[in-house]
Amino acid sequence: MAELRGALQGFRRRSHWQRAIAVLGSAVEGRSSKPSASICSEVLATLSQCKQWQQAVSLLYQLGSKQVKLDTVAFNITMSACEKSACWEQAVLLLGDLGRHQLQPSLVSFGVAVKALGNGHRWMQVLDLVEQALLPIARQGGTAKSQDTTVAFNAALAAFESAHVWDLALRLLHELRALDRRQPDEIGWNATIGACARSGQWPLALELLQDMQDAGFQPNLQTYNRLLRGLKGGGSWKLGQQLLENATALRLQANEVSFAQLVALCRDRGSWALALRCLSSMRSSRLQADADALVAALDSCSSTHRRLEASWMQCCCHYCCRCCFCCRCCCCCFCCCCCCCCCCYYCHCCFGCFCSSWRRARCS
Repeated sequence: MAELRGALQGFRRRSHWQRAIAVLGSAVEGRSSKPSASICSEVLATLSQCKQWQQAVSLLYQLGSKQVKLDTVAFNITMSACEKSACWEQAVLLLGDLGRHQLQPSLVSFGVAVKALGNGHRWMQVLDLVEQALLPIARQGGTAKSQDTTVAFNAALAAFESAHVWDLALRLLHELRALDRRQPDEIGWNATIGACARSGQWPLALELLQDMQDAGFQPNLQTYNRLLRGLKGGGSWKLGQQLLENATALRLQANEVSFAQLVALCRDRGSWALALRCLSSMRSSRLQADADALVAALDSCSSTHRRLEASWMQCCCHYCCRCCFCCRCCCCCFCCCCCCCCCCYYCHCCFGCFCSSWRRARCS
């Protein structure tokens, strides 16, 4: 049995899932004693790692039909394979099949199911699992502090954030804090803050930010990016600028997402000057603006009749083919090495963006 386990672990490291299935099949058919549940789980884990969820489900049911003893871990691994492949329906079916095999779902089982349902935007079913399974388990005591419980509740809060149901996220947050003041962790706090921000509940989101710090958790860049994203629903650009300054005071370095959210906010509020300053700050920080940020800045200039700035931005967003360029800012000549046709070109000498229309204009 040890030799079989070693062979299967080798197949897993090399992602040889077909050979793992073949070896397990030979073991099932050729031995007087059936392989253990842990051996079967090793093969299922290989299939999950290789994103072969259909093969994993098929193998699980085949093993059951051959009277191979399975355990909850085997089901959890198969459910996880389905969740990673966005097959929430199959993950939920497997959760129900645990009972038919005289097995009890674990916290991991519920956590995987909640995550799968959240990815499938089934927040009402997430709520059912939270109320009927997760909270009763947590209230029994002793499990509220476990990592598996934390992961499961974080998945539920993330589902509520995606669905913009801030009231459910806030209610669950209060339930968790009543059970254990160390719950939730930073991920759960961020999801709840994001749910409130994206739903336009700005005073509440900022209050939660303070509560998070009072509870001993340090906000991270994801916290502020969630707040900036939610500001587009009705916040002011001044508040967005203040949030970035607060993040900097905590020694958090704003990234492309942070600036892109602020540029989009400036567009929505008609602040073209700040939008261009954001792009300038990105260049000075050696961050590359993506297409969304460039288009948002272009829109902010166009909407306020800033024709010169808009003309410059249109060059940045021009769709062009692979060719050579000469940067007008520093006269540095180079060729585009990007393999796609829809791209902007970035000069690393002067940190300027430009496109092929300049080159064609100079040659005409």
